[in-house]
Amino acid sequence: MELLSQMMMALMGLVLVTNLVVEVLKKALPISTNLIALVVAEALTLLYGGMMAAIHLIPITWYLVAGSVVIGLLVAYGAMFGWDKLQQTLNQIRGGGNGDS
Repeated sequence: MELLSQMMMALMGLVLVTNLVVEVLKKALPISTNLIALVVAEALTLLYGGMMAAIHLIPITWYLVAGSVVIGLLVAYGAMFGWDKLQQTLNQIRGGGNGDS
């Protein structure tokens, strides 16, 4: 159970850091925000996976890299759509209509 909670915290942290980096980069780069989020999420997830493998002395194999890429896609999805959906839900709860602003 402890491993699951650590994994969830890591995913939430990766989504948060991805959101912060994208907010900074989207003003500086004339590229689609979703593309920036995808690249940043993949880079951060692969970096994090490599760091955890090094810390725990786990050899990096192809399936760990493939798993990190898949997790990076989930982090990118959370960063791209999670914040917008959260804002929309909060607007609906506050009585701000349907949240389409």
